[in-house]
Amino acid sequence: MAKVAYDPIRDFAPITLVVRNTTILVVKPDMPVASARELAALAARNPGAMAIASTGSGSMPHLALELYQAAAGVKFLHVPYRGAAAALTDLLGGQVQGMFADTPVLLSQIQGGKVRPLGAVSANRNAALPDVPTLAEQGFPDTSADNWYGLLAPARTPAPVIGKLHDAVVTALADRDMRDKLIRSGAVPAPTSAAEFAKLMRDELERWGRVVREKNIKGDD
Repeated sequence: MAKVAYDPIRDFAPITLVVRNTTILVVKPDMPVASARELAALAARNPGAMAIASTGSGSMPHLALELYQAAAGVKFLHVPYRGAAAALTDLLGGQVQGMFADTPVLLSQIQGGKVRPLGAVSANRNAALPDVPTLAEQGFPDTSADNWYGLLAPARTPAPVIGKLHDAVVTALADRDMRDKLIRSGAVPAPTSAAEFAKLMRDELERWGRVVREKNIKGDD
């Protein structure tokens, strides 16, 4: 977005990363492909013709698509939606051929056989989908695009308050029932120190800023 009313580094105090949501590439079951490599080969024969949905311009699923296209050397027709629900509806209805979205959004449809997962756009496979290889495992490097969630406080929040909040979240995420519930939903518990979370934010801003500038991506207002 051209104008944002806050600076994510200056205006917030990191507490901890909470979860990572693996981005998954899926297609309808009647598509004649069983892997991300086969989908790329099909797209190479029909450049720009295959419609792949995302949850919006500039969203993490859109950025995942950009990484996949670059690594595979192919071009899809990107179809941005305002959120996952409409995109998934059109995928199930056959208006688009594939979709990138978070694992929790897609998990029930995958488990029900309504969509076929082709690859995890992450450094690691998702525990809820252990048989789905990453794109990197399929020969597409630099394609990690986790949609992560963390907890922040206003800037200049006293360090003891940050510490107390951090410890409470980490304790909650260590609870077996909590962890199991998150993992079953497709989320990956990922608590960090405040310093580690601050570094992740800086690294992600630099990495995705570079991709956004190179691809001239404009976010949805």
